[in-house]
Amino acid sequence: MIPPKAVHQAGGNHFDDLRLDVAASIQAQEEWLRAVAKRPVQRSWLACQSALLRYRLLQRAGAWEPWVNLGLEGAWFHEFADYWHRVLAGRPLTVMDFHQLRFLYRCRFQRDASLSWSTPQEHVANWQDACGLFSVFQFVYREALQPVRSWELLRLLKPGMRILEYGCAGAPMYRTWRRFGSSTPADWVLADIPGFPYHYSRHVFAADAPVRFCTIATDRFDDPLHGVDKPFDLIIVQEVFEHLHRPRFIAEYLLERLQPKGLIFFDYIASEAHGLDTPAGMQERTETLRYLAQRLDVVQGQLSPDGDLKGLCIGRKK
Repeated sequence: MIPPKAVHQAGGNHFDDLRLDVAASIQAQEEWLRAVAKRPVQRSWLACQSALLRYRLLQRAGAWEPWVNLGLEGAWFHEFADYWHRVLAGRPLTVMDFHQLRFLYRCRFQRDASLSWSTPQEHVANWQDACGLFSVFQFVYREALQPVRSWELLRLLKPGMRILEYGCAGAPMYRTWRRFGSSTPADWVLADIPGFPYHYSRHVFAADAPVRFCTIATDRFDDPLHGVDKPFDLIIVQEVFEHLHRPRFIAEYLLERLQPKGLIFFDYIASEAHGLDTPAGMQERTETLRYLAQRLDVVQGQLSPDGDLKGLCIGRKK
């Protein structure tokens, strides 16, 4: 089934000034997502291990990044180019064009103005500004350079896990599992507000049988997983808390949906509420981390009872 074309705003062009109406584009995806035929993505243990070995050898040899930049490791670029051409109706581009556009869209993305975050509507609108298309370029390139987002995820996977990637954006943890860990079967829920990388993820993973999407619209901020009933064995909240409307509330909300003894992967950037980091993300950081420290046994990482966190933490629900 042919994916729907994205909706464009007035003005711009189809190359270095593409102005996407991401809210309308995500809405246009809905019927297609319901109708697209699902396919299994599980790979054999040998295929997963071979892919991991190849990546590690090239990385240790210092060859992975040059191969990515030259397009010799080109799966990432072909995936993006398919989206760029078929969905965004962008003009043809090469790998070098991608890097040039990534720079140009980054320049346009830089923000100096203060943003208002007082309502869910303002929160989502801040993430839907047309210049946010840069976040897709950023995500694609970052994942090309770092295809294994978490070695811990691969180590702790168990068959039949139910996993939530909350605030998933481009779903880097799901991508890690899909490419390197899918010999261990799991079911995934990918949840996020309707933004640019989420539109990209829904296009790329629409046909994946293990995936269910959960769009957090403005009327669902008080119950973002409404309709997703079963508890999870693993919840991932990576590079998310500093962006949230109510991080302390979401921490409690998510732990309520985690199985007893279930795992949560999380970090929490110490932010000064610039750009797309929210004032609540800054103000509620210590309170949120103290709550998590009380409710979790730390499996890996550094989370102190007084709310000090360094890097990624893996906690087990008490």
